[in-house]
Amino acid sequence: MAELKEEIGINPDAISNVKPFCLVDDLDSHVIDIGIALSSRLSADEVKAIHQDAATKEYDELLVVPHSEVAKFIADHGQQLVGVSAALIEHFRP
Repeated sequence: MAELKEEIGINPDAISNVKPFCLVDDLDSHVIDIGIALSSRLSADEVKAIHQDAATKEYDELLVVPHSEVAKFIADHGQQLVGVSAALIEHFRP
């Protein structure tokens, strides 16, 4: 929850469900990343606005991709994704 607040700006009280779904061993950085599915009452536009207004931003841009468009997103942008991001997206099943 601290990472969510730090990286995107979303307060933990906006999250209603937390479900880990995978571990990704990043062989380049020697870090294990945890894929966590979160549920929230926030809309995609609200999440983007919170990120835009966050005082500190670890990421310049935040994209919100509907579940129904994930396969197309990966097909169109997969070469731009870092390995860990691609693995997390690939292993997530709603």
